[in-house]
Amino acid sequence: MRLRFFRLQNYPPLTDIAINFSAESPLQRQCQIHFVVGVNGTGRVAYGNFEVTVNGTRVSLANVDPVQQNRLNNFDQLVKLTQRWWEEYKSQKTSYLKKLADKARRRRIQPTAEDILDTIEEWLKEIAAENTRMPHSIMRRVVLERVQTTESPDFDGWLKHAEEALP
Repeated sequence: MRLRFFRLQNYPPLTDIAINFSAESPLQRQCQIHFVVGVNGTGRVAYGNFEVTVNGTRVSLANVDPVQQNRLNNFDQLVKLTQRWWEEYKSQKTSYLKKLADKARRRRIQPTAEDILDTIEEWLKEIAAENTRMPHSIMRRVVLERVQTTESPDFDGWLKHAEEALP
């Protein structure tokens, strides 16, 4: 016997699932079950199908295509993705603020807009050189893009943080 496809349609997000087979394999060998979960349940890669935005205390995944957006929303309900990415965003932001304060304390940069922007640009280049699609790298990029210019939403807070780091 081989279970090739098991489809659950119109169900809320699964939190616990069990598939029970007989105690012994009819093949007299161990069996494996591979689960494929993707944005729409097909296992398709999600990267490139969304933009990450930060609004106050929330990370959102967005796509202009309503079908893709619906898939993102369903996937988010299933694995609580935006909640986990918000935690990753906060963690990466804290890490970068500590690095920035350390650079200011050690006098490697001055707490000026120009030095901070140069440092952020350097960090963004490091991320681009990694050429990875891992969530922590995506969130690191999102954190830094929010302070990429002096008009960016978080820039003043980062400048103040660097100034306060000086002895």
